[in-house]
Amino acid sequence: MDLPAGRLTRYSVAPDGTWLIAQLTAWLPEGWERSQLWRVPITADGAGQAELFRDATEEDWWEPGLVSPDGSRVVLERDVVWRHGVNLQISLWVHDLSTGRDTEVMPTDEYWAGESRWIDDDSFVCTSDYQGRGIVLRVTCPRGGDSSIDVLAGGAEQPWTYCAVHPVGDAFYGLRATYDHPLEAVTWSGREFCAEPTRIDGLVPDDAVPGRLEEVTTTAEDGTSIRAWLALPEGEGTEHPLLVFVHGGPWASNNQWSWRWNPWPFVARGYAVLFPDPAISTGYGQAMIDRGQQELGGAPFTDVMALVEATTQRADIDAQRQALLGGSYGGYMANWVATQTADRFRCIVTHASLWNLDSMGATTDNTEWREAMGPAQAAVYSPHRFVDRIQVPMLVIHGDKDYRVPISQGIELWSDLQLRTRVEGHRFLYFPDENHWILKPANSRAWYETVLAFLAEHVLGEEWQRPELLG
Repeated sequence: MDLPAGRLTRYSVAPDGTWLIAQLTAWLPEGWERSQLWRVPITADGAGQAELFRDATEEDWWEPGLVSPDGSRVVLERDVVWRHGVNLQISLWVHDLSTGRDTEVMPTDEYWAGESRWIDDDSFVCTSDYQGRGIVLRVTCPRGGDSSIDVLAGGAEQPWTYCAVHPVGDAFYGLRATYDHPLEAVTWSGREFCAEPTRIDGLVPDDAVPGRLEEVTTTAEDGTSIRAWLALPEGEGTEHPLLVFVHGGPWASNNQWSWRWNPWPFVARGYAVLFPDPAISTGYGQAMIDRGQQELGGAPFTDVMALVEATTQRADIDAQRQALLGGSYGGYMANWVATQTADRFRCIVTHASLWNLDSMGATTDNTEWREAMGPAQAAVYSPHRFVDRIQVPMLVIHGDKDYRVPISQGIELWSDLQLRTRVEGHRFLYFPDENHWILKPANSRAWYETVLAFLAEHVLGEEWQRPELLG
């Protein structure tokens, strides 16, 4: 059979194995990349006619989820594409393959859900970020009836984030984590959820982290309630120097363990580490996205600073010794903070960061970003326009194989720091064999050792010690 030219990005196979739903890229006349959905028969000789049932449009990007057990319906994720004047929105739909009817079952207002898994022909489970944590949801969508959403596990009163839940036989299995505990496998027996699932032992070490986790809440400039996690060393009566880690995305939440940007090596050295969830963070409803999507350096920046100020008021935080760090969009925010706050922080660490929004949209592998980043955002919120305001040392980190935020962004930032600032102590950590993420174990160790050495030099006032792994 013949399918149009395009990159196959995702597919979902019917339970009986006779057909699949395929997602292909398509290009609009304006040059923007979008998606098409095709129903494709699976035959030994390749015969049969593929059927297009969702064509590319300017405003939407559709992704296929799993097909229902009886093969009659499929879950679809609809993304309203971020562009000038339009904010990203994510909703779940059920498409009836026999009638062609679409039913929206998870509106974008409260939850951005994913990882859907059918329980039976009329219901499925999925997960969503929620208030700095994660929840498990059940969506019931009977034919000809109204759909409903129930929270089955997690929520504001529990610390856990659930990454995926899958029905197997008479039980459910899932993965969960917190910021002070790595992913572990759990199960609910009898296919009934309860407040506390059974932990599957032996898969994750029980080692305790060298500190404790608390929450910080405050009110943003526009009256919105905002929050953050705060990792602290054990003990009382000590003022801890503060590190602020801004998450990437920008559609993300600081809500679970990660082996990258892990706070505990820093807590072990005596730092407190703040993880803010500013505007554009997920888990707080569409309104939180809408607050900042059209102003990358507006509400997200003032939210971060409001949470920093609230944290600084604590008796166990040193108001004078602080630094801000971030990667990807968090790296953009690190650059923006460096240009907007004078010497508020003693140093800045910026990883895989956006520096020049004029060129970023035209060089990233994510073609959608070009629609959103210029010219309105670039004209107002591009850090490179304010480089002469930088007054503190910056550690620039970038991988040569980064196609999401190309190495050219890091090189231009480094050049501007050398030519247009009068600050001593800037450093560049370059990884020729890494992409947007530092994945190789030795490189990860070099990353942590270099960042810790840079912070020790500028936050703690110690002499620069070149990490051994850098030669």
